[in-house]
Order: sequence, then structure tokens, then C-alpha cells
Amino acid sequence: MKKRFSLEAAYLLGVALVIGTLGCSHGDQNLGRRGGPVDAGHVDTGSALPEAGTTGETQIVVLPDGGTIEVVKQADGGFTLADGGLVIGLEAGVTAGFLSLKCDVGSLVVSGTAKTVQCYVEMQDGQRASNVVWIVDDTRVGSIGPDGVFRANGLVGGLVVVTAKIGTVSIKTQLTVDFVLQENSAASPADAQKLVAGGSSDASFQWLYPYDRTVFPLALQPPVLQFGGTCADLTYLKLTAPNFLYEQFAAGTVPTRLTIPDTVWKGITVGAAATGSLVTAEVSKLCAGQATGPATESWIIANGKMKGVVYYTAYQSTELTDPTTGTQLTGAVRLVLGSKAEGFIGGCTVCHSVSANGEVLASGREWSGTPSQSWTFDLTTGAKPPPAIIQGGDGPMFSFPALTPDGKRAFTSSGGAQGGVLGDVVLRGMGKAGVNRFVDTTTAQPIPFTVPTDIIHAQTPTFSPDGKYLAFNRSDVNTHTLAIMDYDGSQNPAVFSNPRNVATSNSYVTAWPSFLPDSTGCAYHEGEKFDTTKPAEVRLAQFNIGTNAVLALNGYNPDSSAYTDAQLKNFEPTVMPRPIGGYFWVMFTSGRSYGNTPAPGKKVWVSAVDIDHAVKTDPSHPAFFLPGQVLADWSVHPFVSLEPCKPLGASCESGVDCCDGFCRETGREADGTPILQCVPPPVGSCSNLDEACITVADCCDQTQLCIIGRCSLPTPIIR
Repeated sequence: MKKRFSLEAAYLLGVALVIGTLGCSHGDQNLGRRGGPVDAGHVDTGSALPEAGTTGETQIVVLPDGGTIEVVKQADGGFTLADGGLVIGLEAGVTAGFLSLKCDVGSLVVSGTAKTVQCYVEMQDGQRASNVVWIVDDTRVGSIGPDGVFRANGLVGGLVVVTAKIGTVSIKTQLTVDFVLQENSAASPADAQKLVAGGSSDASFQWLYPYDRTVFPLALQPPVLQFGGTCADLTYLKLTAPNFLYEQFAAGTVPTRLTIPDTVWKGITVGAAATGSLVTAEVSKLCAGQATGPATESWIIANGKMKGVVYYTAYQSTELTDPTTGTQLTGAVRLVLGSKAEGFIGGCTVCHSVSANGEVLASGREWSGTPSQSWTFDLTTGAKPPPAIIQGGDGPMFSFPALTPDGKRAFTSSGGAQGGVLGDVVLRGMGKAGVNRFVDTTTAQPIPFTVPTDIIHAQTPTFSPDGKYLAFNRSDVNTHTLAIMDYDGSQNPAVFSNPRNVATSNSYVTAWPSFLPDSTGCAYHEGEKFDTTKPAEVRLAQFNIGTNAVLALNGYNPDSSAYTDAQLKNFEPTVMPRPIGGYFWVMFTSGRSYGNTPAPGKKVWVSAVDIDHAVKTDPSHPAFFLPGQVLADWSVHPFVSLEPCKPLGASCESGVDCCDGFCRETGREADGTPILQCVPPPVGSCSNLDEACITVADCCDQTQLCIIGRCSLPTPIIR
């Protein structure tokens, strides 16, 4: 709580009052305009960010008891309280005197390379204090070392709070960092001005990919911007967000595509995510001297890094190879989010499932063999291929099973109540699978269990990430019903109980359920068949309110019109087992077009779903193409999981990386960058974002949520 004290009150508290000010001189005096040095390729577009205001006049002083006061420096060098109250001065005999926090500049402009600013605490006699502990609140923008040198990393813009601690008193001030960069590899000044001015020469010029209001997470590759229309001899791209401006003039391509440099994408998304702001993209083109544009879209950036692994099936890949034989891959593909796909397990390893913790993969194997086989694999080693734990030799026992979150048990999938004679409404290749079984994934031995007598042929089952529920297609009734039931694995035998229907269709298969991380709903496939050969869409069963949403991720606008050709081409969803940046993330197979890029077959797409989905008619957002896939390959049945967790002492980025659930600063690099490691649960400490919780009361920030045992951000309000 903010406090304002008179000087007398401060002395009564036994406080030696410390006042902070910021020097207001500015560097970069050689700039022709704000944003970079003047050179022959620079075009004045009138898009410069406004000059940052001086941030050094009103300062915050934190007192030892945690209270704060605001002070304003006066022309005569004295100070008043920010509300115009008492003039603060020092009585004779007080040895501390006035202390001032100063930095060489109050704002700076970066364009992709690091810049430094010297900050220091000056005592009343003009000497610089040496016993200062320096802290910066947002290391995404920059860091500060023990020498008081703030280093802007050159990629991210924003406002950072610099704190100088002397004893028990802290002085705080702000630095403004603006990213401004213009790149021009092709346009003359005259053509550049035409592009900036825009026009309407080509009525068919429009965005094809990505879609407006798409939600992107952090740490993935930038989207390729793709457009319809006639020729584009030159293009102009303008990206804006708070404290960020990027302009690109480039030669056109056929068809029209624009690329965003990786470093620019990282910088603008990190800054926008931190402030809850939109990224706006404007694109114009020049064709035969005539301008069209700008075509404008805005994107939402989730304040969280998408980390995990996607496993999908490729049939006869054109680029990936079997890691065992070196031949063309037919089998399982691994795509670590943020990198490129790699052949993982060959030999027709398909019909797979992965445990939520990312440690076990179960799959059919060698379907053409006699008899067919099914295996489970250990994913903790990261080896390629991983060692086989068990060769079942029992047909498709480990094909499409429900794995418990730790991967130690599997509830097998049935082939259907009619033993595989239902044609279009049974799982492809599963005709030999009989009733459901419950087995140990390391031995393939049965585990005793009880299940309601009317649950015998559950198809495409899946466990919730917390291990409390099982969802499945209720084939014993018909293939048009999706159900869930409770699971208690602590008993012997294990107990499956209380089945209840959560989604039904008059004539379509309801299959491939995948729970949201908080177990309040599940994404599922509703279509003519279980597989991807007939029309289908992704739905969301919302358990608490009993509704099944028709989702924007299927390609619909709020008025039910189409914004892409995705309708009835979306299949087999799985959901990331944890929320990221205030959203749940659904990955699914889709046969839609990928902008103007030739990409035959089906591919993996990703859509954000609002955590507060129960209060929204459609909580989903337009989907994006999962980067890293091989464009020429079919990519079907994606299964997304976490990466195996890290032990105590391992480096980490957040608590979600750590098996014990806590990632804390254990030191600092020379430039002030925090060193983060997995640590035991701190005694008497609340939990930070992504760290372990039982209830929200365990989270340091009480506005957060406790989802799947981790403190999580709520769905943000986008400005």
C-alpha cells in the first residue's frame, strides 16, 4: 500500500530518507530521426515513435517498512511530495545527506544491437556511492550489472524500473527503451513513398495467412505472411506495438509472401506479451507502379513460452529418414516446439499416444507383420529412436491407448462393439482389438480393475492431465456418444466409475477426446468417421454448462461465415497438458490451405482457447500453422505433451520445467542476468507463476489461477 510521509514521520520511523532523481540528458544526438542512423537507404515514412518523455521528475522511494513515498525535484534542487505537500530537507547533522539516482539518459533507441546506459547513485558531495545493489524489473528488455551499467539487449522495447538498494532503502526510476528499425533492400525513395501512401489498385489483394486476431505464444518461429492478388514488384511491411516499430521494404515474390526476421519477431512478441498489447501488421504492395494497401491485421501474443513436444505420424516422408535404417521414414515424427521436425521412430510406428508428462509413448508397430505388434517407448532419454520398454506381440494392444499422466498404466482402446464389422464407424486397423484392458506399460501385464458393466468397448480413450477422469467414445451405446467417468488408481483393484455422457451427435462419430488442463471440458472430433478421410470438425464439450461450442478454429467468423477453407476439414485434437499465457492450446489435424504455400495433404494446426471458456459462446481463436513441419509431408494425429521434467539443480526457465515444481534465482551473471535453477520447495514461500500450488492461495499473485497444480495466468484482457 502506498504511504506518504512527512520528513518528521520518516525520522520517527528511524529512517534515513533517500531521494532518487534521474538525469535527463539524451544520447543518440546523431539520429536524423528517431530510429536509426541516417543512411542512403533510409526513407522518412513519418512513422517514428514519439520522443519518450522524461521519466526522472517523479520518483519512488521505498522505505524499510515497505511503504513508499513519491517526490518531485524542484528547480532549486529541493524536493516536494508528489501531492504538493511538505518541502523535504535535511536537518543539520544528518550525515547521509541527499542521495540521487542518476542515469546518463532517460530513454534510448535500439535497432537490434545492445546499448548501455550508466546509472549511479550520487551523494550530496558529488561522490558516487559504491555500496549499491542494482536490480531491473524486466530482464526481457535488459539487465543491469553490479557496476550500474544497464544493458538493453537491443531486441525488445518497453519501460523498465531500475532500483538501487542502499542498506534497507531503495530508490526506483524508469528507463524507456524504444525499438525502431527500418530495412530497405529494394525500394527507391519515390517507390517507398508510394508504398507508404498506399492505394487501391488491386481489389483482390488480401491476407491469406495468418488470420486476424490469431493468438500466438512466445518462442515459436514467426509466421510467413501470405497474400492473394496480382503481382507484387515491391512490398512494405510495418509492424507496431508499444515501444516498437519495424519497417521493411523488400522485393516482391510470386506468390506474395513476406518474412519477418526471427529477431524482430522475438522482440515485438516479447514486448507485446508483457504489456497485453496487440501486434499490428500493415502490408502494402506496388505492382507496375501502382500501389495497393495497406492490408491490416492485428495479432494477440500470449505471455508465455510454448514448450513441449508434438508427436505425429508421417507416411512416406519426402525429407525425414528412419533414424535406425536411414531409409525414408514411415512412422513417428518428433517436433520439439520451436525447432524442426525429425524422424523419430520408423517401422510403421503409428496409432500412438503419449503420456502428459512426456515420458512414455505407446504405439502400434509393424502393422504388416504376422502377428502385428505394439510397443511402448521411454522418452526420458531423448534418444532417437528411444529404447523399447516392451514388445507386446499382442496385436494393437498399445494402439491409441489412454496413458495415465505418468505413463505407467494404459487403458487400451477397443476396436468397437461389433468387432470391427461396422465399416466407417470403427477405428481404422483396430478390428482385432476386443474389450478394454488395463495394463502395465513396462510389462504389458494386466492390472486388476473394475468398470461399469455397460463400459466394455470404449474407443479412443484418454485420461485427464490430473489423472482423475477418463474420456472415451461410448461404442457400447453407439459411436455418436462421448462420455467421461471417474478413475481412482489408488485402490486395488483400480476403480473406473460414474460414467456420464458429455456430448452426443445425431449421426456423427464423437471421438478423440482430449481434456482441457483444468478438466472442465474436452476438445473432441465430430465427423463421419473416426479418421481423417471424411468431413469432421473440432468441438469443445464444456462439462459444467453442458454446451458444445462450434469453434473459430474450424474457420468460422462469429456470424458463421467462413474466413478460410477449413470447414469440415479438422480432426483428432489433443490439448497441451498445461495452460500457457492465459490460454489452453489445442493441436489438431487439418486439411485446410496454408495461405498460398503448396502443402499437400493434411498438417498440424494450433488454436488458443480462453481459460474462462465457460462464459463465452466461442472461446477459441483462429488457428495457426505449426512451424517446423515438412511442407511436402502428411502430418496427422498430433499428440502434444510436456517435455520430461528436470531434477533439482538443473537450469530452468520457469517452475513448469522442474520435477519438484520450483524454479528460483540462485545467482546472477556478471551483467546481472539471473541464474535460474530447479530448487526444493522453499520453506514459507509463496509460489511464482508456473510453480507448484494446491489452491490459488499458494500463489504469490492472488489474481492467478491454480491449474493442474501450477500457478497460471488468467485469460488476459487485450488492449
